[in-house]
Amino acid sequence: MLLMVALAFEPGAVCALSGDWGMIAWLGWFFLVIFGSLIGYTTFMRLLRDIGASRAGSYAFVSPVIAAALGAAVFAERITAMDVIGIIVMLSGAYLAMSGAPATENAALES
Repeated sequence: MLLMVALAFEPGAVCALSGDWGMIAWLGWFFLVIFGSLIGYTTFMRLLRDIGASRAGSYAFVSPVIAAALGAAVFAERITAMDVIGIIVMLSGAYLAMSGAPATENAALES
């Protein structure tokens, strides 16, 4: 349904379907497929099985912090005071998710 709407209303949608994106765009797409989908999804599913949903979901609190740090390190992006406040909130959320979550049966049996 979204493809039909995009083809009807989005300028350049038909051209985009041709696959003539250029080498950099294709490399970016493959990077996202391999790391973002295949490896990321498999790792997340294993984490769900091994440590439980609340702990496995804590990656959502940490990944923006990593993205901000990489942006500052690689692309010289500025970290503002509001960014630092956000980082503190995100890391606090990750701490709360990791410290308050009960262990799963598998983790309890292995201890």
